[in-house]
Formats: sequence, structure tokens, C-alpha cells
Amino acid sequence: MEHTLPELTQDLDMEEVREKKTTEVPGFLCKTLVPSPIVRKALPSWLPGGEAAVYLIKDVTIELHRVNDDGTLTCLIQHPMFKKIRDAQVLCFKESAKLDIGVNAQSLTREPDVLAYTSMDGTLAFLRYAPPAAESSSTPTTTGKPRFRYSTVEPASTGTFGMCGTYPLGTLGDDIDQIGQSLALDPLGRAGVVAATQNRLAMFSIRKPANDTAAIVIQETQSIEVPGVIWHAMFLTPPTFTSPIGDDEETKSSRVPVHLMVYIYDTAAAKPRVLVYQWFPGTPLSTLYEYGNMPLPTELSLPLHMTALNEVKDSALIVTETEACLFEAGRIRSGDLAFVRAPLPKGAGLVTGIATSRQASYADDYVYLLHETGRISRVDACTTEATVVNAGQVEPGSFAFAVLDMDMGTGDLVFAGGAMCSSGVYLLSTDGAVTRYFELPNLSPVFDFDVYTPPDSTSGQQRLLVTHGRSEGGMFSELRTGLPLRVHDEVGDFENISGLWSAPDTIGHRVFVFITYPWNETNCLCYDYETREIEDVTDALGVDSGKETLAVGRDGERLVQVTRDGVISLAGRTEPDVEKTSFAELFGMGSEVLAANVLRGQLVVGSRHFKTGETRLLPRSLPKKEGLRIEETPGSWLLSSEPTFLSQYDLPLAPSERPLSGRICIAGTLSSEIVVCNIDPFSALTHLCTQKVIVSNGQEYEDAIPESAVVIANEGWNMLLVGARTGHMLLYRMMEEGTQLQLVDTVKLGSRPVKIRSHSKTEAYVASDAVWKVIASQAGDVTLAEMVMEQGLESISLVSKSVDGLIDASPILPCISGTALAFAEVGKEVRLCTRSIPLEATPRRVITDHKGTGAFTVLTNISTETSGVTRSDIKYIDIASGALKTSYPLATTDTDSLIFKDNEVIYSIFEWSIQLRPGVMYHYVCAGTGWKGGVDIGGRLHFLNFKPSKDDPGRSRVKRLKPFRTADAVVAIASIASFGVVYSTLGKQICVRTLNVNGTDNKVGFSPEEVTFKLRSAATRISVKDNVIYCSTQRDSVVVLTYDQAAKKIAFLYSDPKPRLGLDHWVRGSGLVLASDKSGYVWGFVPSMNGSQQKRSFQVKLPVAISRMKEASLLASNAGTAGSPEGFCKVIICSGIDGSIFGLSQLPAEAYNLLHLVQKQYFQAIAAVRGETPWEQREILNGTALQALLGMNTEQWKKILGTALEELSRFVTVMETRLEEPPARTGDVLEQDIDATKMVIRNALSEVIV
Repeated sequence: MEHTLPELTQDLDMEEVREKKTTEVPGFLCKTLVPSPIVRKALPSWLPGGEAAVYLIKDVTIELHRVNDDGTLTCLIQHPMFKKIRDAQVLCFKESAKLDIGVNAQSLTREPDVLAYTSMDGTLAFLRYAPPAAESSSTPTTTGKPRFRYSTVEPASTGTFGMCGTYPLGTLGDDIDQIGQSLALDPLGRAGVVAATQNRLAMFSIRKPANDTAAIVIQETQSIEVPGVIWHAMFLTPPTFTSPIGDDEETKSSRVPVHLMVYIYDTAAAKPRVLVYQWFPGTPLSTLYEYGNMPLPTELSLPLHMTALNEVKDSALIVTETEACLFEAGRIRSGDLAFVRAPLPKGAGLVTGIATSRQASYADDYVYLLHETGRISRVDACTTEATVVNAGQVEPGSFAFAVLDMDMGTGDLVFAGGAMCSSGVYLLSTDGAVTRYFELPNLSPVFDFDVYTPPDSTSGQQRLLVTHGRSEGGMFSELRTGLPLRVHDEVGDFENISGLWSAPDTIGHRVFVFITYPWNETNCLCYDYETREIEDVTDALGVDSGKETLAVGRDGERLVQVTRDGVISLAGRTEPDVEKTSFAELFGMGSEVLAANVLRGQLVVGSRHFKTGETRLLPRSLPKKEGLRIEETPGSWLLSSEPTFLSQYDLPLAPSERPLSGRICIAGTLSSEIVVCNIDPFSALTHLCTQKVIVSNGQEYEDAIPESAVVIANEGWNMLLVGARTGHMLLYRMMEEGTQLQLVDTVKLGSRPVKIRSHSKTEAYVASDAVWKVIASQAGDVTLAEMVMEQGLESISLVSKSVDGLIDASPILPCISGTALAFAEVGKEVRLCTRSIPLEATPRRVITDHKGTGAFTVLTNISTETSGVTRSDIKYIDIASGALKTSYPLATTDTDSLIFKDNEVIYSIFEWSIQLRPGVMYHYVCAGTGWKGGVDIGGRLHFLNFKPSKDDPGRSRVKRLKPFRTADAVVAIASIASFGVVYSTLGKQICVRTLNVNGTDNKVGFSPEEVTFKLRSAATRISVKDNVIYCSTQRDSVVVLTYDQAAKKIAFLYSDPKPRLGLDHWVRGSGLVLASDKSGYVWGFVPSMNGSQQKRSFQVKLPVAISRMKEASLLASNAGTAGSPEGFCKVIICSGIDGSIFGLSQLPAEAYNLLHLVQKQYFQAIAAVRGETPWEQREILNGTALQALLGMNTEQWKKILGTALEELSRFVTVMETRLEEPPARTGDVLEQDIDATKMVIRNALSEVIV
């Protein structure tokens, strides 16, 4: 039966909780913020319409990416699974109406592929991708007005997966741990085989579906038992076969036999063996018979990989530890042991991946072998010989390997990735050269993370710092969601830049960049982004370099430079061709030009008259004929103060009832005003409106000086974006032919002035504390996508001032990063970006300092010259620049002696802030250590004080208190009471020590008295709240103790009633305790009224064990008004060692009740399709199940909701009554209810920016 509903595709496998819900924990939603980046398998495929694609198979996620012409990948959909994936293959149905079967498998007309996979629950399933259906109406909004929204990664916005068949594997008594470990499919889509046990295969025949929406039907199955252990099974490419004229497609297919090759180890004969089975489609599977059986020489080493060849028909290449062997079905049938063998290169390591070239132009089969060292070998195979040549080098540790279906002309495009390295797309040229076209960063393995607030951020946005990688590949990374900026080139030492302009060259692949300094100097550089050459053309073009530049633009094919003295027209070629006109000629000697702007032959200046003191807007026309002859145009406007900027835009940008004509001019003034004027086609200037710029500083409203403004089109309106000197960006709607500006939203972007530059009608760039791309969406919102620089450059401080199509003509953005002029390429889609700093060691722990400017990173297994010695140390890193703030290895400043000794391993780190007296704060970094090897035993507790160096502000001085020894290694630390520190040891002790302070000279030292408590197992994490100690232990998950400071006593309060190995926990303000265990569960506990016991509130099963949990205040996708709490949300961040990050957040009661109803109906509908008993209760919303609902149409929603339609409408009505501007109700009420519910789901899932 065809499945009309998608499978519950969920990476959050929540068990049923039958206890009554507690009112203390309302509305929790669990969602995947960052899926695991580890790619287990890559499978080339085709999309509907014939576009090349690739499936990336991860542990619990399937991703489908389009392969672009430039070798990059675009993610179409992420599909989290309910259970872990064991194996997957692409099921291809190739048409052969005009071609004989087997003539050229790569040239056959393709239908869209279907993905087949086996999962841990012992099922075989088929997924079919469907592109997004065209919507008749635009995406609904619940606010009724445009707003700023922060961009998030939305993986399921470009299509859906439909389940087109689910089948159980095996029968009663089969070992579920063995079923489905491997899967193989016939190249023509007629049969498949799965591994049932070590010596048994289950083969099944497949009936081709009648259309693209029909189910995949398995007609019958046949068990195949072999005399040994199965190593590999593979279907072979059918041989060339010319069918009689008049045969239909089904008859043609039935004439070509299916050959299945199985490589086994014969346990009775103690030698390897190759078997070949044959079956003709159209006949029962019971007619399957053994076609060939050949024992192999005992000296053959372990077979690692097996793949079918394309050009050498009915053959397979088997790769062992030392050689590649070519086996043909015909020779196996005849028992011919003279098969082709070729030795593998020495020193390359074991083969971890294998892929066959998919280009039909090659005469031989090109089989690429990926080695553990990252080296790629190519086997050129034919029927008589096989040669192995070097094909290039990728990152070591890769194992997911595939050749993509994209003909690049000079070689094969391959995908390679692994667990400990980044994944990428590479071009393997025939001459052995390797070019990386695309990279997917990999955070695995993640050891620790911390949450910090950048010191220069006035918005309160927090960010994530992650330590990941092993040995020399250890990294310290900052995670952001945004558009990646890839730097192509950088040049020069550009400090104190006051202005940056750029204009494209008429040639089409060059850009001119004008740079101005405060000391009245201008330079011009020419950058060719094809040859990537940078040239200083200041003198060659005739640029007036001794003057301050006010504006740069174009007048036809000529460049126009506007300085304080006049207008210079440049030919824009390498030989000088200069025409000048001074402002003294235009305005007389009694005035000066303060600001200017040029747009396609139209000049607008802000000129102040010395005698009257008046400042006016004056337009001037630049005719394109008869040289540079500036004509006076009628009209001007008196400004209230000096202009801060001028800009121009052609109208209409967006359709409206009464559109403006001609050109619009916008001016900002020092009196906090925006002035809007219209320049008609006859260059006459007419004033439209003046708007006071007012922003909120969190408590009251204040005037703000505008620094820049652009006009973009949004939902049929012209929208004005204004950047203020206070760090705010304001969004206005232009009303009544531009005579009114309606403020609709404000967002705080930082503390620096906001510079906005536009390059198209719907997009702009914004620079403040960070750089953002602004996109006007069709839904009426304005989306902000942060741009993130790659490693090695600081944040962008200034972007190009070009307004004349630079980005449309060029993929390169000129920008200033630190003191370098960089030429960067802006990414095409929003994704998770990492700004990484290499550590060259294995990072274990990370914490940020109290200022938010530095991070303390614990490193272990540092290489030393002394053999057998383990080194562990701390790096104090400046987050912004990545520079070290202290010596390394860490040593005291006064004595220059090393802090940590050989074989002393750091297990825990904690920053302890204490106030000795009013106004006097001490900050100590507490490090708990233990001895690993050597003669020392036990551990030590260190207290380090870091202060800025007087000689070098970028460095820090290190002082320490005398460390005290402990009986066992210190594995967790926290502060308690006024001057106390609590720590746990591997000896199961919880210890509290108090700091003694000498009030006379502020000398500090620890009391010799120690309060201890013995646990049943060691505590690996400790947190303290109001003198209550929460411990994650190796036996009791969570143990809660109380500390009486007066009585100096620790008492037991309660513990988790179910024994399990606890990894981490987090305590919320309401008393809710979230705890994680080794099995991958996250539990919620609520204490009773008297606090003497705890009650389980909810549980959620994640695909990986959560090793670290912290709460973060992160930006919501809807920014809201600056300073309002709706711009942020509190999220419990949960990280797994495989690089996946999850978030637990609370929703408002109305949204939670609505989504809980929809989720319950969805679970019931899925259970009805599968014939299962529906789950009765869910105490936590399932983020991925809700994600699946977004891709369903109205008819599917009606089927899911069933009898709950009235209840849904009631919940939606309750929500809309809470809105300031409820949407108007017209048309189909049910469809509007479903659209409103989808919007609630979308807001809930895209609420957080990492």
C-alpha cells in the first residue's frame, strides 16, 4: 500500500511517559540546532528534471544536495530519521526506449532516483524526493506588518521526502543486530539484497512503480544461504544485449539476467571463495541458481571493498589490504584463477573508500581508491590488466567517498569526508592535480563548549565557543549562523581609512576601489577577479590623489571622482584621460561642498554658503556628450544642518497605486533628520518629506544621527533602511508617494555606527559590530543574514560604498578587515559558519573570562621531546584575534616557572570571581589536576590570577596561590557560599574549602579545614545554586546535596531513583533540573514542595549522548524592537561528541497547546498507517516531527487532523487574540488555520541563531 504520509522522521526518539504532566514545566520544545556533520556515506543521484545530486548519509540524518555547475553543493533537504541508518543505496530506474539495455549504463535516460535504506529497527524503506509545489498564495504572516528577522538555516524549505514503501526485514527469531547491515541493488532497479545473518542473504525482486507517486513494491523474497561468512555482495552491470525489434521494455529487461556476486570466507575449507548467482526477471525468485563458484588462493588478504565496473561488464573489482583484483562472472563460472591483479601503492595506508567513475567517455573503468592517509589512487581496469596510478590527495581520515554525476571536462568530481576531517568536493584531474571546490566543516569530535557575550555587543547576543578535533587537528571555533565570506586576496596595510568606494569596470571582470584617508589622500586599486591580480592605478587613471574623495560613481563608460574641490571625469582605462570642473566654477567662491553622490550621470551635493551659513541640496546633471559639462538644474532644498550622507535611487523600485517617477534623493543631517526629495526626469528637485530619527536606548527615546540609508523593495512597497550612529537600524515604509515615512521596526546591531550600502532592489549590506546582508522577502519581512569571515581575518569594519551594481556584475565584495583590504566572495546560502583557531593539540575544556574577550582552553597530549611523558596545559586565547595572551607552556610571570608539571593532567577548569571588599574583585582560574604515570599520586588544585600586562595590553601577567594537594584527581569544580570552593575527586569525595582573607593587605589563602561528603560514585560535573550542590555522578545520574556554611556540614537531599551514568546537568531558576546520561537521554526533574525528593517531568531520547549542557541567551529569528525581551530566548544548549547540537526551549502556553494538539494527531496518523498503537502522551514537543509537517499540503493536514479541526481553530483563535494586529479573515477558514499553524511551527523551529 502506498504511504500518503511521510514517516515519522525524527532524530529525537522520545519514549512514552505515562506519568501525569506537572504544571511546573510547561511548553518544552526539543529541536536540532546543528545536525551531526559526520558523513558516513555519499551516494550520487539525479533530481527530477535531470539535475545531478548527491545523498549524504549520516547516522540519523539524510541530506540531499544539488550539485551545481561550479562544483559546489546546495542543500535541498535535511531528513532526520527515527532510528540510526545502517546502510543506504540509490535505486535507479533507467529507461531504454531508444537504447538497448547494457549498451551504456551511464547514457540511459534517467528517471528520478529513489533512496533505499535499512535502519536499526530492522526495516527496509524507500524515500522519494519531491520538489516544492507552487503555492497560489504568499506565505502568511501573523503580525500584519514587516519586521526584521534574523536568518536561520531552514533545511526543508526546498522540497519534501515522501515515504514510498516500508518493509520489515527477516522473520521471528532473526538477530535484529545483524539484519540489514549491508544493502545492494541491481543497476537497472530490478532486484535487491540485504544481509540477514553472517551466512544468509535475503534477495527481493522489485516492481517498477507506475508513476512518480506510486509505491515501490517488493514482489517476493528469496533466502540465500552460503557455506561461510559473507564479506561482500554486489550486483554486476549487465552485459551488452541487443533485443529483437518489437520487444517492449519489460520484455527487454527480462532477457537480461541479474548477476549477484558474493565474496565469502569458506569456514570449512578455510579459504576465501567467490560465488555468482543468476536470475532472470519475470521468473519466480525460486528459479535463482548458482551460476559460478570459485575458491580463491589462501594468500589473498582481507577484502576491504567491492564495486561493480561499468565498462567491463559482468565484473567487479575487489580491493584487499595489498592489491586490487578484477573478477569476471564468466571466469568464475569456468573456475579460471588467472584473474587480473594489481598491487596497491606502499605507504598509502588502508583503503577506506572506493568509487567508480561515472563518465562514459573513458575507454577503461576508472576506479578511485581513497586511503586512510588521504591519498587517492586510480585503478585503470580492463579485461586484460589493471594499473594503479596516483590521483591526488585529500584530507586524511576520509572514508565517505563517491564520484558525482557532473562532467567537469578535465576529470572527475568527487566527494570525500570522514569523522575527524572536513567533507568537501574535489576535482581529480587526469594529470593528478586536486582542486577543492566546496567544503563542509566538521566539528567532530566536540569535547566542550562555552557561552559568552562579546564585550562590544550592546544587544546582549551570546555566542558559542567550541573545542573540537584531535592531536594536531585540534581547533578552537566560534559558531555563527550566516553567510560565509571566503577571502580571495588581501593587500596592504590600510589603517585609519575614512572612506571606501568601488565601481565595476566596463570590461566586466575588474573592479576599481577608491580608498580615502583623513589626511586628504586618495588611492585607487584595480582588482581583476579572474586573474586575481591587484594593481595600483592611481597615477595611470589620473586620480586626484591629493584630495579627500566625497563620492565615486559612473557617467556612462567614465568614472567620476568627486572631491572637496570639484568633479573629475576619468576614462577608466590604463592611460590618463581626465576632465575636471571645480566647484568654484559651479557655486562660486563663497561656498563649500560637504557631501556628494553620483548615480549614472546625476550629481547631488550638499553645499554650505560661507556668508549665510545655509546648507542646501543641489542637483547637477552630467551630460555624456561634449566632455564634462555640468549643467545647473532647477530646485534645491534648505537643510537644517550639515549632511552626514547623500544617496540616490531610481524609482519605482516596487509597484504601488501611485508610483513616483524619476529618481529619489535621500540625505541625513547632524540634526537627526532624514530628508527625502524627488528628482524628476527633467532633473528638477522637489522636497517630499523630512523625518526625525528617534531610537530607544532601553529606557527612553533619544535622537539619533543617521549615517546611511538605502531603499529596497518589499511586498509591493518601497522600504527605507536607515543606519544610525547609535548602532540602530530603522525600517520605514514609504507612504503617499514618498511624502510620509512610517516607522515599522527597529533593531540594535551593535555599538558602532551603522553603514548601509545597496547593490540591488531587494538586497543591501550593513556594517556595524558585524556585517549583515539584508534581504527583502516576499512574506513582507526584512531578513538579516550575518556574514562571517573565514579564519585569519578580524571582523569587517567597513564595506564598499558602491551603489551601482557592483555585486550584480561581480561575485567579489571589497571590504576592510582589520588593517587589510580584502576581496571576499559572499556565500550563496545561509549555513552554520565556523571561525576557527588551530591549537595543534587535543582540546579538552574551554571557559571564557569574565570580560568576554579571552578563553582558557585546556590542552592534553602535547608532544614533547621526552618519550612517554604526557603534557597538559592551558592556553589563554584572545577570542577576536586568536593571539595568545600568556606564555605557552603557561608559566608565572614573576618566577617564570611552569605551572603544570610533566604527567599532571588537567581534568577540570573553572573561573572563580570573589569580592574581597566593595569595589575590589579578584578573578581566579581554578584548575583541577591529577597525576597520570610517574611517581606522583593524587591531584592538585591550582588558583591562577590573570591581569593585563602594564607593558603590553594584549598580554596578561600570571600569578598564583600556592596549590594544595588532594588525595585523588580533581574532576569538577564550582564556587559555593561567600568565599568557598567545592570540588569532587575520583575518590568519590565532595569537598568544600573556604578562602581566608586578610583584611589589612588583602592576602588570601585557604583554610586548612575541609568539609567532605562521600558519594557512591565519582561526580564528573558540579553546580551550585543557593548552597545546594548538584552532582552528575557515574552511578546515580544526579545527586543533590545541601551545604550548611555555619555548621560546616554537607547533607544528602535526594538523588535520581534510577541508577544510570550521568554526564552533565543544568539547573533552571524554577528548580527544574535537566540531566543527561550515557544512553542519550535528557531527563527533566522537578523537586517536590518540601525539596526532599524529585519527580521526573519529561524525557527525550537524542541520537547521541549529551556530554555538555549550558543555558544561552540567543537571538530569536524575529528581532523585534531594540531592547525588547522578545528579541531573545533562553535555550538549553546540549552538545554531543559527534558535533551535533540540540536546543531545549520553552514556548508560550498558547503556542505549546496548539502544537501539542497537532503533534498528537500526527503521531496517531502515523501509527494508523503502520498499524501500530499510538503513543498516548508527549510531554515535550518533537522538533523534527513538527518540521515534517511544514512540507505537507492542505489535504494531508486535513487527514492528519481528522476530528480535531474545531479544536485547532479554537487554539488558533486564542493565539490571534494576543496579537497587536490580527490578520483579516477571508476565504477558507480551515486553510487559514492551517497556514497560521504552519507559521507557529516555523517560528518555533527557526527561533534561535547559533
